[in-house]
Amino acid sequence: SKQDENTPRTRKNEQDQELTPPKKEWEFNLETTRDIQSHLLQKTQRATPVLTAYLEPPQFDIESKRPPPKPQPMRKGDPSHLQAHQYPQVSTCSTLPHHYPVNNPLELNDVYKNVNNRQSNYDIRFEYAKYCPVDADPFLPWIHDVFPSFDGKFVDFVAQNRRRCNTNLDRFTMDLKSLEPQVALMQPVPIKRVNTEEEEQLVKEIWNGDGDGDDDKVSLTEEDKEIASS
Repeated sequence: SKQDENTPRTRKNEQDQELTPPKKEWEFNLETTRDIQSHLLQKTQRATPVLTAYLEPPQFDIESKRPPPKPQPMRKGDPSHLQAHQYPQVSTCSTLPHHYPVNNPLELNDVYKNVNNRQSNYDIRFEYAKYCPVDADPFLPWIHDVFPSFDGKFVDFVAQNRRRCNTNLDRFTMDLKSLEPQVALMQPVPIKRVNTEEEEQLVKEIWNGDGDGDDDKVSLTEEDKEIASS
């Protein structure tokens, strides 16, 4: 009825619809892509960003006979403590399944065995990070399979639990201990959306380690903030 059209509830709904922009589906734009690639070529001499893994130092010594603390302590590191490993071989969607840093190259199978492996990776985990970073930082997801669509618009990533690869307790005891965080990555985790002000306060509390948030105790560059918010 005409009276219903002028009720406060109806007018409020109409106002909400005017204020809420319609959701726009992402569309591939060739010109935008070319502009981005041109900018990257000038800045980095390659048309795509370099895939980079940032490894965090271990939170506690797993070789110690003392059991790890539960729950684990708050991280107190900052971006300067992260060790970066780059994988420039990942450059196009068509070669993602072959070049993604999941395992070592086939030509090194005699050195790092993927099949019938009888040697622990624990002692060489940081050396092996140039092929796969997960052994060195088990909090990183092990992206085991990558499936790009034919047109390059979509990429499906399949993560698996690397701790399930080598499970012989006699040979891989230290590997199994080190890779325990992989189990946590396979569990659902609630996420709270925070605004910029809350984000900066949380960063100060975590990196200071004392929670007082004094500006003179932490100095964040724009790169630090970008890493922290990613």
